[in-house]
Amino acid sequence: MAPMKIARPAALALLTLALLAGGCKEYRVDVALDADGGGTRRLELVWDTNLGPETDPSLETIRSLFALDEKDGWQVNTGDQTVVDQATGAKGKVTHFTRERRLRRSSDWAGASGDVVIRGTLDPESPYAEVGLVNRVSVEVEAAEGGRTLTYTESFAWTGFQEAVVDHFTDRIGHALTSAYPDMDKWDRVRLWGLIEGHLALWLHLQMRDDDLDDDAIVIPLASHALGIVRGSHPEADAETLRAAIEGVMEQSTEEFEAWLLENVPGAFHAGMMGILLQVTLPGRIVDSNAETVEDGTATWKAGFWDATTEPVVFTARALVLD
Repeated sequence: MAPMKIARPAALALLTLALLAGGCKEYRVDVALDADGGGTRRLELVWDTNLGPETDPSLETIRSLFALDEKDGWQVNTGDQTVVDQATGAKGKVTHFTRERRLRRSSDWAGASGDVVIRGTLDPESPYAEVGLVNRVSVEVEAAEGGRTLTYTESFAWTGFQEAVVDHFTDRIGHALTSAYPDMDKWDRVRLWGLIEGHLALWLHLQMRDDDLDDDAIVIPLASHALGIVRGSHPEADAETLRAAIEGVMEQSTEEFEAWLLENVPGAFHAGMMGILLQVTLPGRIVDSNAETVEDGTATWKAGFWDATTEPVVFTARALVLD
């Protein structure tokens, strides 16, 4: 099973990684709601091992990065299933981390919030120690003519990941521009860094909405605005030199960015290898949802964890239950 495609939040080679190599890595959430709002919830993280010897972490590291703690009810099983990487021919075992729980009332579902976690890094001293992803869950029961409606909502959101990526590229572009004009006034440097950061944050945001934006959409306006700052110390500065410096950073290889991710935010790196599959079975008739498919009372969503880079990904479905 090939990992799901992830979103492309930036053209800086940011999140267009070649991380999606062959193998089997997926996070599955299966929910079954009862007519009274209670229900069952099953989580399963499927992880193949020994397919990427240079980047594959130990299972203990995966347990820590994805908060798969035994004290929270997580169980682990590495069976006999073998997968083969089609690109390299490497063979690996598939490990299943699972957790199941029963929720008695609709109000109990709020307690399922935070049971899907990705920690950006395990280093508490890292500047990216606060980077992470977490889910939020709710079930609402409302009266309706002839019965009631049940609405299931689950969202996934990153904290700090976008900022980490913007900081990384701000630093690289900033140094590229100041290397081209090394005698820049220190306050002009501060202004330049702020300008770059603002452009990158906007670019990342726009990329989530339009995959077809090309590099010129950031290179040209950033170079133009930066020119006004740089000429404060270097009147001879020209936009073409600035554009070339910015393009040089944006054209860095995928491998360079992967290496930075793996070193600084390994949880986000490994999350980029997998997608999430959410299936919710509701009683009665599903009358509204944003699911990809609805069949036999089950709503199904598929997404990449990086789809939630700039804003939460929200899945919701409503069912009508007649008395």
